[in-house]
Amino acid sequence: MSLFKDPLHEEFASWALGFAPYGGADVGEVAAIAAAVGDGDDNAFYDAWRAAADRLADEGKDAETAGHTASAREYFLHAACFYAVA
Repeated sequence: MSLFKDPLHEEFASWALGFAPYGGADVGEVAAIAAAVGDGDDNAFYDAWRAAADRLADEGKDAETAGHTASAREYFLHAACFYAVA
């Protein structure tokens, strides 16, 4: 089963899925990003992953500010994975 139509996009997304057991990604999020990219080109792929990563990083900053260190760490790990895929 492929999530992305472009084979290179599929390859990069498989990296994120490989990090799922360690908290670096969530299968549902990767599927949602794939839906957002659709038939898009490399720019659409980058923009979708970057937007998801930015959202997670912002949530991590909010958690850190609120003193929720463990949650912040999880958000930042997740965001780092998505930035790497982008």
